[in-house]
Amino acid sequence: MDPLLYLFATAMLAPFALFLALALVRRSRFRALAERLGGRHEGLNPITPGAIVGEGFRVEAARVQKAYRTEISVRAPQASGRFLLEPGFFRGAPNWRHARVYGSRSERVFLWEVELPALEQPSREQQQQLLAWLPGPAELEELHAPLEAAGVRAIDVADGNLSTTLRGIVSDPERIGPALDAFRRLAAGRGRAARSAA
Repeated sequence: MDPLLYLFATAMLAPFALFLALALVRRSRFRALAERLGGRHEGLNPITPGAIVGEGFRVEAARVQKAYRTEISVRAPQASGRFLLEPGFFRGAPNWRHARVYGSRSERVFLWEVELPALEQPSREQQQQLLAWLPGPAELEELHAPLEAAGVRAIDVADGNLSTTLRGIVSDPERIGPALDAFRRLAAGRGRAARSAA
């Protein structure tokens, strides 16, 4: 075989081999993380990290356009309403400057007014709706440090679910573990405090 042809073939196949090796390493890290979190690894495609599914939670690395995002989702049966909470909400909890609700705003475009989605401050009724199921202020305050350490930028509260998205493929147990623990404590809501008092 011609050495130049062999060199050309190697140069062409090297990026693919590197991509495949990296994909397999990511997948094995997700499997190890699944065991550590007490969940199971799912996903048939060998070149994607897959997902970790456990009792009441899901951690999944998914491709969003050209980048990957890792989504942590926890079932929260008591959660009601639709909110976006930043970690600052839990410092001096509740810190309402770091809580938003999904609403809309009017924009004038030439001769028409168009309604666009927007985030706005929660009303007094919406604040009461959120406080009705959240744990007490002391426990909320304890959640601030693990959420900040895990790099959680915002928590999306939807009826019956809590979720967040981290940049990249995150398989570090030191980030996912504390974030998942904080989400579980938040999802337990007032029921946890009542159970511990009993």
